[in-house]
Amino acid sequence: METAHSLPKVAPTASMDLLFIRHGETESNAEKRYMGQLDSPLSALGMAQAAAVAARLAKTGIGTLYSSDLGRAATTANAIAEACQLELQLDRRLRERHAGIFQGLRHADAKERFPEAYQAIQTPEADTAIPEGESAAQIHARLAPLITEVCQQHPGETVALVTHGMVIRAVLWQFLGASYSLARWARVDNTSLARFRFEHGRWILLAWNDTGHMQSQ
Repeated sequence: METAHSLPKVAPTASMDLLFIRHGETESNAEKRYMGQLDSPLSALGMAQAAAVAARLAKTGIGTLYSSDLGRAATTANAIAEACQLELQLDRRLRERHAGIFQGLRHADAKERFPEAYQAIQTPEADTAIPEGESAAQIHARLAPLITEVCQQHPGETVALVTHGMVIRAVLWQFLGASYSLARWARVDNTSLARFRFEHGRWILLAWNDTGHMQSQ
């Protein structure tokens, strides 16, 4: 049975949107590696994705922009900051889940070298972590204070946060009260948008894995 974890009850003084954006494709994404809190440069496709999402967001009303401090997210966020003429705020609490003993390994190599650990995360619960890495519950523990701060400091705004796939899945799990075992496998493509609105005292999912800006790529 899943352990219950929930974000603090955050009640902005006005309706607000949080727009979570996954970074562009990295060379390691293309190689199917677990990067966790290591880093990898954006691939040529990733740079095109960053430019496309930046051009799209320049047409929206983003008021504030945050990003993970890992290079793949910061590079994507810098493109958005330039297009939207916003100052970028880096925050390490938006980092990807630490992938422990899997970091830097191709998925196939992790499965071969650490078969028990690999099998354990195939149907994980919120407290399941790769050895020496983080669980979803631990992502929540570092993310919750940031979400609280953002909501307190920017009521009524649309705030964009450039981050990573597992972080965005953790937000889905927390905001909507979904089963983590389901949220864990929700698709989160590179530079996809997930938009949550706080309205009438609750969070509402307006868009998930929205990659409309890539249709012409």
